[in-house]
Amino acid sequence: MKKLLLLLFVGVLALPLTGQTCTPDPTLPDSIVISPLPFVADVPGTGIMDTACVNSYYETTLYFNIPNTIVVFGTEVPLSSVAMAQTGAVINLPEAYSYACNPPNCTFQADSSGCISIYGTGTAADEGVHDLKVAVTIVAGGFSLDRELPDGLLVSGNYYFHVKPEGSANCTIVSGTEDVSIDNFTVSNSPNPFYGTTEVKINSKTNGTYDLTVQDMVGNVLQRSKLYIYEGENTYTFDGSQLPSGMYIYTISDGRKSISNKMLIGNR
Repeated sequence: MKKLLLLLFVGVLALPLTGQTCTPDPTLPDSIVISPLPFVADVPGTGIMDTACVNSYYETTLYFNIPNTIVVFGTEVPLSSVAMAQTGAVINLPEAYSYACNPPNCTFQADSSGCISIYGTGTAADEGVHDLKVAVTIVAGGFSLDRELPDGLLVSGNYYFHVKPEGSANCTIVSGTEDVSIDNFTVSNSPNPFYGTTEVKINSKTNGTYDLTVQDMVGNVLQRSKLYIYEGENTYTFDGSQLPSGMYIYTISDGRKSISNKMLIGNR
């Protein structure tokens, strides 16, 4: 059974909870080097929005679109690669969490796409806000430069990683590019990133009314609405043409459980 509904918000980047190997996104616009960008106050679509909670498995992904050149101290030079160690390179990452790269050697060549998956199950000792940085070696113009990014020079902002107490809101955030499933649901969408509209398909085993919310990456709720989902396949056209470019979070909830996914509107 298919139902078509036009809603004024963005489509979903569905990211599954299982597995630690991320899939690079070669469709990122050239203007986006990393997604999401580090958090900068008053700039929508920046920072890590996914919420980690004690005793809940967590996974989030940073996507890279490595350019051919880089500006170093005001001069543009050809870029060869950006590399990080396969362990210990994510500074301030709580002990219970790990990371994995794609490519597996964590060396990102110029003019290529890649990603880093951060995953794990937090403990009470991990609670708090952690200001993550990534230790990298940039090879450009025949020289190598070691930096901890974001550093306020080459890259501005912060990657704040929140680990909240058990049972806190948004503990069910999931991550990846395949269909997402939770209890009676599977969710997928295409295209993503998108610039106007995208289609989201929800396949449900039951009928029911759900709360639907969209928020930006700093937590501002942009829309709340009731959504009736029918048994079978439901197709929704999401219109994001009136929203600024950036990353958003979309959540479906029945009041007891929820599923939350990333969504990206590309630069127009």
